[in-house]
Amino acid sequence: MIAPTRPCACLCMLAGLWLLWTPVVDAQESRLASFVGGDACTTCHSESAQGGSCLLEPIEAHARAYHALSRPEADDIAVLSGIIEPPVQSRYCLGCHATAADEGPRWQQASFQAAEGVQCEACHGGRSLHVEEMRSNNHLKVEAGGGIRRGDRAHCATCHVPRPSHDEVLRRGYRRDEADVRYKTPVDLVISPDGLSLFVVCERSNSVMVIDAASGQVTAEIPVGKRPFAAALSPDGGTLYVTNRLADSLSVIDTRSAQVRATIATGHEPHGVLTDASGRHIYVFNCGDDTVSVIDAAQLSEITRLAGGRGPWNAALSPDGDEIYLANSQPRLSGFRQPHASEVTVLTTARPAIARRLRVPDANMLHAIAFVPSERVALVTLLRTRNLVPITRLAQGWTVTFGLGVVRPDGHIDQVLLDEPDASFPDPMDIAVSPDGRCAVVVSGGADEIGVLDVRALLETIARADPTERRDVLPNDLSRSRTFLRRRVTVGRNPRSVVFSPDGRTVYVANALDDAIALLDAADFSVTRQIKLGGPAKISEWRRGEQLFHSAAMTSGRQFSCRTCHPEGHTNGLAFDIEADGVGLNPLQVRTLRGIFDTPPFKWAGTNPSLHAQCGPRLSVFFSRLAPLPPDDLNALVRYVSTIERPLNRHRRPDGLTDSQRRGKAVFERTMTNKGDPIAESHRCATCHNTPSYTARNRAAVGTTMWLDMTQGLDLIDPEDPVAFGHLGIVYYYDTGSEKKAFDAPHLNNIYDRAPFLHNGSANTLEEIWTRFNLYEDHGVTTDLTRRQFNDLIAYLKSL
Repeated sequence: MIAPTRPCACLCMLAGLWLLWTPVVDAQESRLASFVGGDACTTCHSESAQGGSCLLEPIEAHARAYHALSRPEADDIAVLSGIIEPPVQSRYCLGCHATAADEGPRWQQASFQAAEGVQCEACHGGRSLHVEEMRSNNHLKVEAGGGIRRGDRAHCATCHVPRPSHDEVLRRGYRRDEADVRYKTPVDLVISPDGLSLFVVCERSNSVMVIDAASGQVTAEIPVGKRPFAAALSPDGGTLYVTNRLADSLSVIDTRSAQVRATIATGHEPHGVLTDASGRHIYVFNCGDDTVSVIDAAQLSEITRLAGGRGPWNAALSPDGDEIYLANSQPRLSGFRQPHASEVTVLTTARPAIARRLRVPDANMLHAIAFVPSERVALVTLLRTRNLVPITRLAQGWTVTFGLGVVRPDGHIDQVLLDEPDASFPDPMDIAVSPDGRCAVVVSGGADEIGVLDVRALLETIARADPTERRDVLPNDLSRSRTFLRRRVTVGRNPRSVVFSPDGRTVYVANALDDAIALLDAADFSVTRQIKLGGPAKISEWRRGEQLFHSAAMTSGRQFSCRTCHPEGHTNGLAFDIEADGVGLNPLQVRTLRGIFDTPPFKWAGTNPSLHAQCGPRLSVFFSRLAPLPPDDLNALVRYVSTIERPLNRHRRPDGLTDSQRRGKAVFERTMTNKGDPIAESHRCATCHNTPSYTARNRAAVGTTMWLDMTQGLDLIDPEDPVAFGHLGIVYYYDTGSEKKAFDAPHLNNIYDRAPFLHNGSANTLEEIWTRFNLYEDHGVTTDLTRRQFNDLIAYLKSL
């Protein structure tokens, strides 16, 4: 057993950090330089001028770099990079094809022209202060302090590196199949109060389709924002509200004219939406920033923003109209390797506010919720992910199970499983209760099925159990669903939404990856008809990959899909113990898949050189537990994963970095401490996290090895040993004197949206990476930073 070294030094350093982060007021604020453009530089720096010319000046490709973003190939490269805006507007693309893209227009003077491509200041930084000093003939000041940041070949290497997206397009000839942009992908259904019209939210076509319920004919298709997610009708049925997930907006549609009459800004990545019983307020649930936007329906403006749980997803209005129950997808942040819990957030409608936060233990991915009016209870879909046990239990169907929470008026929540011993119910995406409250229908996106539940039998199953059984047995019993799950019906690929007709006779199911709506007779739940929405009949390689990603058929026992841990290509916020490196050892955080194609190698160990390696044999051995995918299917899955879209950064202003973010950028790129001591290149932020992906695509040992992380010469440390575990319970990593474990440097794009952090999810916030887990400064030199510098650094990181 190896005990941690220097425990007293750790405590002293903590005290030192506290002292360093007292408020500091600079005697003279440093001015921030802006960009002046290449013409201002060549006035002095050219072959004929006194200042001398740059060796890179004659490289014509630098001047053409910006215009290359207007070529058709750039659009295909952007698709493979998960970029949702045009390349000429993307900070990711402009980071290498133009100058000052990171800083933004706010820091560009009138003389600066982005269209001139890669200019002098790409290497030397904004030079407005330098130009001012030269024009004032203050040459001594120029020599002493206002001088040039010297560029070297290290700057070149940040952009001039092999990129899989560029290789696929420019060398292998990849072109996006035109079918990929014509699929519909229905993800939500809303039916009018009179039952005559069905509104279908189509994610891929960025539209809402209106269907005549009697004939099944499409009567209108209404363009909305980027990647619409959900819809809700006003109480009178005259207005349809549609959230646009990647546009951070709400479309307001007049249902009579089938026209968008307003678009309202919301929080980040809006998901669910509903109105109160009066129709006065619209509630939008913003999954990306954990908030609820409350909008005045008359003024069509946001009046307040409330703090939801983590990942607000969807909600339901109570039968009396007094409360809204909000299902949150991400678990609450907890201690390292501690049981997780999610939340149902209860809002009041009389005066929009948060009333209660109901804890849902051992659950995550709360995606849908519906009330049973006659019983005054709500049913919420959930996953029970046992990430604290070794993933060897996959073979027993025990690592991930799927179920329901039954939420009672007093706030108590019972949990039951929808799984059966030999048949999982993967990815329950939506739930609808019949108008008479007798049955509920749940869709399984991973199994391509619906499950029909007897509500009364479900409640009786819970009522018959004693308190201990309700707490410990029902949430884990794979046999109990037979008492209330009456049937399972195959409906189509990846069902995502379900709704009853107002008379309760028909059930509508949106099959996202069939571009179709299935109609079922509620008497026996047989499929009576399919309404095709007009998407391409062709299944492109990308579409095939999307189907594989969302299907549990590629895993043993059809237990789960890729989406189970990567909702919308993101992360479920949990760490798992994968047995490849020892049972019970080396827990690893689930990483996002958004925009990762250009960031090899993969895995936290950085040992998989490509997505084909990541999704090939390794996936088969440790996750799917089936034979590896055939080559065509593997290619299709990789194609889909490589195109998973990355939302726009919510901390990034359209005009560029704020003053705080710009100061944070200087801290991020600094080479000297506040005392003037040089910082070793290996300990600089920009060494491992360089532009535009903010990863050098290598491994680094940054001192975050913990007691479960096995390295050569490191024995397992007993977590119950108070000496080994630190006096305050906060010193989790150890300077063992042996080789420190190296981890892959993750990309930092949208890093704010990936908590918890570090390889094992031990840091709940960005701040904790350095305040708790960098005491020996292996992860950058930070103990000399003032409190303002530290806050500025965090602000800049969030803008990446």
